[in-house]
Amino acid sequence: MNALYNLEIKSIMVKRIVLAFVALLVVVSYASAAPKTPKYKNKQLALFSYNMSVDQTMATELNKHLSLFEKDTKVDPIEKALRNRIFSLIKDRLESEIGLGVLPVESFQNAIDYDDYGFPSGNISKVIRTGNSKNYFKIDVTITTASEGSNPTKIKPTVSITVTIFNNKGIIPIDKFQGVETAKESIYTNAVLVDGLANNEPFEEKSNLMNVVNEAVSDLIINFAQ
Repeated sequence: MNALYNLEIKSIMVKRIVLAFVALLVVVSYASAAPKTPKYKNKQLALFSYNMSVDQTMATELNKHLSLFEKDTKVDPIEKALRNRIFSLIKDRLESEIGLGVLPVESFQNAIDYDDYGFPSGNISKVIRTGNSKNYFKIDVTITTASEGSNPTKIKPTVSITVTIFNNKGIIPIDKFQGVETAKESIYTNAVLVDGLANNEPFEEKSNLMNVVNEAVSDLIINFAQ
């Protein structure tokens, strides 16, 4: 009799353990499936440095369309357009898709230097001494190009965008995110190349440089959201 009673008790305990385990699996699965809140949602970041590198092949092709860009006697009109369009794209998409806030580039006023294009050009050690933000970031953009050997009228650009984040407690980065995209198909080097850059023509899903930039920003956003 006692043996039968003990067997029933053990059976009940095993059932309870199994049910508890199943319940735990359900909770873990739900937590894994639930959408993650981006780490920088509702955080404010101040830009303190913005670097851009364009290889000679792309620079040469863009310069062929110099007349299409807004004239500026003080700075290179093409680099000005590149810097402004790419920064605006990064800023707008980070704000709308990640939910962070990018402070105006003029936030530092006279506390740090600005480059010829109006963007902050400081170093993090000085920035954390003079700035009022809790978080700072720098942007590095690189545009490289592979030529189509058999077709000199086509190129295949790659755009790399790196965002490095610092806080106000030290000069060691706390985060780094990168977005990279290579044109899926070679792009013609005619005026279509600068659509969305030298003008306000749509560039999304088009065969032009700004579409490659936009796809690199999409990759950046994916990494930011993880």
